[in-house]
Amino acid sequence: MDIQDTALINQDAQAELAQELGQARFDGLVARFLEQLNTQMREIDQALAGADPAGARRVAHGIKGAAGNLGFTGVQAAAHGVEKALLEGADAVPPLADLRTVVSHTRALRA
Repeated sequence: MDIQDTALINQDAQAELAQELGQARFDGLVARFLEQLNTQMREIDQALAGADPAGARRVAHGIKGAAGNLGFTGVQAAAHGVEKALLEGADAVPPLADLRTVVSHTRALRA
C-alpha cells in the first residue's frame, strides 16, 4: 500500500461529523477509536497466533467500519486489505504490516 498522508484522513467527512456531533464529542470518539486500535491489533495477532482467521477477520472488519464512520480512510482501506486476505485464505502478514504502518501515520497526523 502506498501511504500518502493526504489520503489517510477524509478532512471533509471529519469536519462534517464534528459539526453534527459537536467538536468535543467528535474528539472523544476519535480518541476512543485510536485507543481501541491498540487492543484490536493485539486481538488480530492473538487470533492469528491461535489459528483463528475468522476471529481476526471479524476484528479487521470492525476496524474497517469504525474507521470509515470517522473519516479515517487510510485505516479503513488497510483494514479492508487484512479482511480480504483473511477471507481469501491469503497471507495476512503484508496487509497487516500495511495496517500497522497506516495506523502509525494516522496517529502522527492526529497528534
